[in-house]
Amino acid sequence: MDDSATFSRFEEKWGKVEAEGIDKIKDSLEKNVGSNSKGRPRRLFSCHEIINMKHTVYDLCTNKHAEYGNSSAEVYRRYGEIYEKYLTSIVAPVFLYTNRGGLEGEDLLQEFVQRWMNHAVMTYWLEKFFLYLEQWYTKHAGVPKLRQVSVQRFKMFVYDEVKSRITKALLCVIEKDRRGEIVNNHLLKSAIEIYEIMGIDSLIAYHSDFENHLLQSSQEYFSRCHNNWMEKFDQSAYLSKAESAFQKEQHIISSYLNQSSKPKLLRVLREELLETVHGQFFGTNGLAICKMISQDQNMDLRRLFTLFSENRDCLDLMLTSYQRFVEEVGNNCIPHGVLSAFYDKCFIIAEDCFLGHNAFLNAVLVYYLDRT
Repeated sequence: MDDSATFSRFEEKWGKVEAEGIDKIKDSLEKNVGSNSKGRPRRLFSCHEIINMKHTVYDLCTNKHAEYGNSSAEVYRRYGEIYEKYLTSIVAPVFLYTNRGGLEGEDLLQEFVQRWMNHAVMTYWLEKFFLYLEQWYTKHAGVPKLRQVSVQRFKMFVYDEVKSRITKALLCVIEKDRRGEIVNNHLLKSAIEIYEIMGIDSLIAYHSDFENHLLQSSQEYFSRCHNNWMEKFDQSAYLSKAESAFQKEQHIISSYLNQSSKPKLLRVLREELLETVHGQFFGTNGLAICKMISQDQNMDLRRLFTLFSENRDCLDLMLTSYQRFVEEVGNNCIPHGVLSAFYDKCFIIAEDCFLGHNAFLNAVLVYYLDRT
């Protein structure tokens, strides 16, 4: 058989892969029938069709074609080209259009997530069809696996082009969540997971393209909160606001952020909301703490302990102030019955306000035993 006939047969079989496999996948994706409501691929091909497609790809890879010294290498190249053509002709233009005054906010995120889900569906089927490449060629040729090729193409032709807009949209929606507005947590989680995937076995894309911007915007947001609260609220209300902010941030982290962001974000909150008011609560040798204890401001005391107890110096000053209160008031309790009632009160404070911390419980116990 002459070379031209061999080459013609290669292109004929490749045309079959395109017409019976690739085009069918693309058509289903654009009609939104490629996956179910959970993003899982629908059954687009019968078992017989899948087997035939695998055999066709196997023939393309193993038959000798004069035009291509290495048929598997050519099929591998075209495998990557499938994504490139689809992404540049169908997907990327969608975001180019939306950049001219179209989608933004959650609508932009929804489009981004849907396009990634479509891409994942395409990858699911192509990995089945090109199984021979994965089982033999990628191992022996030392080239990226098929899934990695898929991610690289999406990153190159879509993600890198829109990541700044997606990040901006995410930060905008996250700030709405912090303000108490209703947002789609599942959508946020799905969008952020794409950053994780783009790192290809690392979180480098998540850290550089999203997290760094999140930390900066968080610092600015909570700085504004601090200034606003200091202007409008007293110390008690400030503690309440700060506690709510920490609780909300914990919820945000657990709902849709990568857990590696947790210590960094909480550090931003401590710097902007706590360190800025440290002197008001822990200056003058703990006078504010003693006032809270003596005036039964138990809710404020509990919030103060919850917010500042990770700071060892703050914890020590709270303990010292509490010990001083126990000793000074306890020394004035002469009748045994009065001392016993005071002991019960101090024990309740240690349990409720200082969350049962052993050092505070021991402070009450040691004093009571010394007196009795």
